Amino acid sequence: MQEQKIIHRDLKPSNILLASDGEDPIIKVADFGYARFLESTQLAETACGTPLYMAPEVFRNKKYDAKADLWSVGCILYEMITGSVPYTGKSQVDLFENIQTQNLSFPTDVSPNCRVIFFFFFFFGNGNNTFLLIFL
Repeated sequence: MQEQKIIHRDLKPSNILLASDGEDPIIKVADFGYARFLESTQLAETACGTPLYMAPEVFRNKKYDAKADLWSVGCILYEMITGSVPYTGKSQVDLFENIQTQNLSFPTDVSPNCRVIFFFFFFFGNGNNTFLLIFL
């Protein structure tokens, strides 16, 4: 999508389709309802997407680029590996507050290498690079 200059803006597990053509898995992305073309010099402003997978700069109503999709991919991978979403809240406001103030925690069986991968998605997927992370 990046090569096509497309920002999806609603990546979540239900929008990732998996198929198999023999031994090679095929991953497809669905639901481009919020997607748009975004030149490398442009920034998007519309707050849209699914809150559990929404990058902080999006719900803060800040301008953002395609890196916001990296945050969403990090959330999806975290959920695939741990079985739960990285952040929760009793309400959408509570969820957004938790994302901004709580350190990401990992189950004890998540390897250090896997934690580094999460660091990449959450740190570089956060346009303001203010993500807090503990590697314990």
